[in-house]
Amino acid sequence: DVRKEILSLRDLPGGEDLRYGDGATHDVMHAAYGDARFCFIPRGKSGWSLRLFEVMFAGCVPVVISDKWELPFEDFLDVTRFVIKWPSTQIGPGLVAYLRSLPDRLVQKYMDEIRRVRCWYFYPPKRLDVRRHLQRQHGLCPEERGQDAFRGVLWQLERKRRRSKSSARSF
Repeated sequence: DVRKEILSLRDLPGGEDLRYGDGATHDVMHAAYGDARFCFIPRGKSGWSLRLFEVMFAGCVPVVISDKWELPFEDFLDVTRFVIKWPSTQIGPGLVAYLRSLPDRLVQKYMDEIRRVRCWYFYPPKRLDVRRHLQRQHGLCPEERGQDAFRGVLWQLERKRRRSKSSARSF
C-alpha cells in the first residue's frame, strides 16, 4: 500500500520533519500544505485525487506518486515544470534524499510555475457560488486571464476534433 509506505518515511533518520495528516481536519491540512515545500500526492481511490488541486492552490510542490496517472492538460502544459512524478515502486530513502537535494532556487521555480498555471485547474464558479465571492475577494483566477479548467477542456477537444472533407462538425 503506497500510503503506508509514505507514512513509513517518518521512521527514517531525519524523518521527524515530515508532517502527515493522520485524520486532521481540512483547515489543519490546508494550513500544513501552505507551510510545506513538497506535498505527497498518492494515486486516489479512483483514477485521480482531489489533493493535487488542493496543494496547487496552497503553493507546495506536488509530488505525484503514481506510475500511470496522467495529469490534466499535459497536452499543453509542461507539468515537469511544476510537478514531480515519482514511481510508486521507489518510495523510500531515495525519495526523501532527492527532495532534500533540490536547490531552493529550483523549488522556488516549481512554486512560481504552479502559481502561473494553477488557474487551468479551477472551474469558474456559478453566479451564486461562494467560490465567486472568494475569487473576487482574493483575486484568485480572474476570468479575464482566460485560464480555467472549462476552457482547458474545450481547447483539448478542439485539438482532437477530426477534420473531415464531408463534415466540419464531426469528431
